[in-house]
Amino acid sequence: MSEWQGGAAAGRLQPEDDATREARHEVLATLLAAYVDGELPPETMAQIDAHLLGCRRCRCEVTVHQSLATRLSRVTRPAVSAALDDRLSATIATASIVAAPAAASPAAASPAHAEPVMAASLVAAPIVGTPAAAASRRRWMLGVASVAAVFVTALVFSPPGRAPELAALQPAPLVVTTPIPLLELLAADFRTASARDLPGRARDLETVRGAVPFTVQPLRHADLQLVAAWTTDLDGEVAAVLAYKWRDALVMQYVVSDPWLFRSLTIRGAFAAGQSLGTDVSGVGMLAWSFGEGSTVVVADERWPTLVTLHPRAR
Repeated sequence: MSEWQGGAAAGRLQPEDDATREARHEVLATLLAAYVDGELPPETMAQIDAHLLGCRRCRCEVTVHQSLATRLSRVTRPAVSAALDDRLSATIATASIVAAPAAASPAAASPAHAEPVMAASLVAAPIVGTPAAAASRRRWMLGVASVAAVFVTALVFSPPGRAPELAALQPAPLVVTTPIPLLELLAADFRTASARDLPGRARDLETVRGAVPFTVQPLRHADLQLVAAWTTDLDGEVAAVLAYKWRDALVMQYVVSDPWLFRSLTIRGAFAAGQSLGTDVSGVGMLAWSFGEGSTVVVADERWPTLVTLHPRAR
């Protein structure tokens, strides 16, 4: 018997007007700095978490805010040397002497010379003041310059992150390299859902549990944050979908009935032997298992071995 050949994915995502989606994006984008600083209420934080998983533009903005905040917190303001302080003081004193006669000259009052005098005043204004104030201002400017230099250097020379170590599963997962139509169906649904704002929220989990005839058990992992839950239609079969934020990436847990997933002889054989199943489908990684109360397929934009740590029996 060959593998079951499923039809095209038919998710329950409602079409959304591009203008509406862009308007929501613009509103959330204005809150990203406060999001990074943890200044928003929990409900708004959760909405932005869900939005970030489907919005590459906002993820880039958040990364910039986070990097800048981290670098600034680690920078120590350098001390100004006495020689540099003396040279800056002499330069400021000279500029003040030159600017003062220009402002007092009779020619400065004529309309033809009004604009140059105004420009000279704007240049001179920031540096006029007591010697102590001028020195404080110079130290501040040098501190800002040093912070910028450290930040740019860190962005250029920071080493890439290390790949996470894989946890072991016993028995080892069955590795599949040939296409399985059921899993291709899930990959298509994952791509559709991850291309826009997620259709649910974390608080919808109980509603989702009541909408399916099998047990829905969320994943448990220290780095996972549940951000959304909804149901979707997989060629006539209802499935529960739980979306998580994991290391700033999107992970979706599809919970489906065992009879539906057992249409694949490959999957049925792996589960009967007590194995999980790992594969990469259409550019996404998948790890599937069943404990007899509904089957779980975890899907992410990662190679499937990185998902092993999310298995309930991972060591």
